Amino acid sequence: MSARESSQPVRRGEQTDPLSHYSRLFFKFLLFSMVCATIPLAVILFHLHDSYYEYSGQKMKTAMQRRIEANKDIVDDYFRERLNELHVISRLYSFEYLKRQENLKRIFDTFNSSAINYEDLGVINQAGFHESYVGPYNLWANDYSVTFWFKQLMAEGAVVTDVFLGYRMIPHIIMAIVNEENGTRWILRATINSYLLNAKLRKLIIGEAGEAVLLNDDGFYQAAPRSEAKVMTKSGHDMSTFAKNSGVEIVSGVEPGETTRKILAYSWLANPKWVLVMQQDYDEFFADRAYANQATWTFFVVSALSIFLVVAVSVAYIVTAIKRRDSELKALNAQLVQTGKLAAVGQLAAGVAHEINNPLAVIQSEVDLMREFGRLPSPGSALDADRFFHEIDTQIDRCSRITRKLLSFSRQIKSEPQPVDMSEKLKDVVGLFEKWALTGGVVITAEADPDLPKVHGDPFDISQVLVNLISNAIDAHEGMKGGAIRLKAAADKKEGMLQVTISDTGCGISREDLPYIFDPFFTTKPVGKGTGLGLSISYSIVENLGGKIFVRSEPGKGTTFTLLFPVTHEETTEKVTSYETSQSSPDR
Repeated sequence: MSARESSQPVRRGEQTDPLSHYSRLFFKFLLFSMVCATIPLAVILFHLHDSYYEYSGQKMKTAMQRRIEANKDIVDDYFRERLNELHVISRLYSFEYLKRQENLKRIFDTFNSSAINYEDLGVINQAGFHESYVGPYNLWANDYSVTFWFKQLMAEGAVVTDVFLGYRMIPHIIMAIVNEENGTRWILRATINSYLLNAKLRKLIIGEAGEAVLLNDDGFYQAAPRSEAKVMTKSGHDMSTFAKNSGVEIVSGVEPGETTRKILAYSWLANPKWVLVMQQDYDEFFADRAYANQATWTFFVVSALSIFLVVAVSVAYIVTAIKRRDSELKALNAQLVQTGKLAAVGQLAAGVAHEINNPLAVIQSEVDLMREFGRLPSPGSALDADRFFHEIDTQIDRCSRITRKLLSFSRQIKSEPQPVDMSEKLKDVVGLFEKWALTGGVVITAEADPDLPKVHGDPFDISQVLVNLISNAIDAHEGMKGGAIRLKAAADKKEGMLQVTISDTGCGISREDLPYIFDPFFTTKPVGKGTGLGLSISYSIVENLGGKIFVRSEPGKGTTFTLLFPVTHEETTEKVTSYETSQSSPDR
């Protein structure tokens, strides 16, 4: 149900400081516009960012996987080629040929001509001693039959060892194969050039902090890493990370005391059974993605700032237009209020004229008496001249008071809110309507509780509201035989305001018309009887004063308007100036 169709208050707002009002309006519009503009942008950017983040991460990991597989093949091919070279030598040359030192040296120099792949080359008999040897170390007297790799070789036929010290006490890798001629087994053994192997690993390094290492299944370095760690030392890698044949993993703290995250790509070699590990700092690996991420945020911030500037300018223009419109409406409202006053003055004219007519008649009779005597009565006689003049002065003063009230109401005077005595205000306004109402048989009564708090508002505006409502109440009795209008002022302790009720016994307002009675220019009176501005103006005045207005009506039984006005809490020793005293000067 609409507020205008019930006894609920009809209230549109309270008085606010215009500057703070428009400032708050500006910031509300700005905030709302920014939220509406930036949230879709943020959602789109975040969606694109997440999609790109996931897609690019997967693509980079896939590329890393392909790279480790390709590099593993390179290392596998290197060892496979060395083994194949040993097999070629053993098939091309007999044991008797290779036992000669000069022949072995010629072959050694031939296979190292393009690249020094071998550090030494030796032919070992089945007893485990060298038959011939080419290399920088004195290994002739060493018995290899007791070494770990010799037994493995005899069992498997070919072997590539882990890095170990051996008889030479220098980390090295041995590659050997077993051959058999005429029932005699012999061994062709070579030592892999570690420097060449390390050089190949360094070519696999990616990024400034990247590293490529070879680890055996126990986690020991099989080639010199780029870091300060040494070959044959145990790495900090958790070997369970390399459970699959190959993969890409993100780990934290590979080495002791290390906290940075790393990307590890690994793949196991075929022979030897080592794992090739390529590692790179996480931030370096995803630097391009981080750059794209930063670019996304930069774009978002720049876009948000651009939107903010455009929205701020647009909102400032809109708020300025609203402020200008409000100023125009305020001026128009002031004109409407004055128009309403003048309309009310027209309605009061008949009653005021009737009220002024009585004192004028008394004055006329006194003057006629003086004319009848042709002279002024002598002092002390029954028709004392002082009595004539006193009566004339009394009636003139009465007329003056009536006209001053009417003029004070009709003037367009700008006033500031101040404490207003509502009981005095009711007396003044009722005095304007009392005689006029009696001509239609309508009795107006007013009462006020003692010790009423004073209303905080504009006295002229409060008078305007009372005049409009009393005028409508009188019109509501048109065509009826008499009636009553009752005004009452009392303190509303629940609301903390002053309550004024204006009740009439008139025709009432229909339920269909009740929602529209406060609309400008809406009236149920015949054409020419009303402007339709009275209630609209009253509504605006009560609203601007920070008050509330209730309406309750029943067709055929009357209408009751209840007004709540804010009270003043200021202590004052001066009596509030009433309309009568404020207009006592003739030139006002």
